[in-house]
Amino acid sequence: MKISPEYYLKHISLGIEYQDYSMFRHFIDRWFCLKHGYINKNGNPNWHKIIGKEYISEKYKEHNIDKDGNEPYVHKEHIVPLRVISNILLKLPENHSLNDIENILIKHVHFATILKSEDKKLRTSSMPEEYYDKRHQLYGNIFARYRIAGIDLYKYNDKTNDYIKA
Repeated sequence: MKISPEYYLKHISLGIEYQDYSMFRHFIDRWFCLKHGYINKNGNPNWHKIIGKEYISEKYKEHNIDKDGNEPYVHKEHIVPLRVISNILLKLPENHSLNDIENILIKHVHFATILKSEDKKLRTSSMPEEYYDKRHQLYGNIFARYRIAGIDLYKYNDKTNDYIKA
């Protein structure tokens, strides 16, 4: 049986219903891999396919690290911390739909490949206060942590096989 992204959305929905986010990381990350084709021949998530794809830092780009991400100083990072995503999901009303969940995930679940030295600048499981301040230009900006840390990100464009500044 082939598992679809909807399978993981249903599990996330149960977590919301029971206010239990303990398995959100597992289900959210697997949803992302299935949704974006980062899977192996058996249909399981293949995390190595994400390295160097999606978003990358300027320093990663400058180091010209191989696409397999085999360097010991490379780190795959959730752009918006899972704790923040979990809190958003847990605030959904009881009558939420799978579409409501997926819309939140589409907006907030993205990965960046960065250097471990850059990751130390981001060592937090929350977003900066500017992200929550409606008067600030970074309000609701998923890249707020990176902008404040001075880390420039680039989005991979598979059509041109190049990166565009995010």
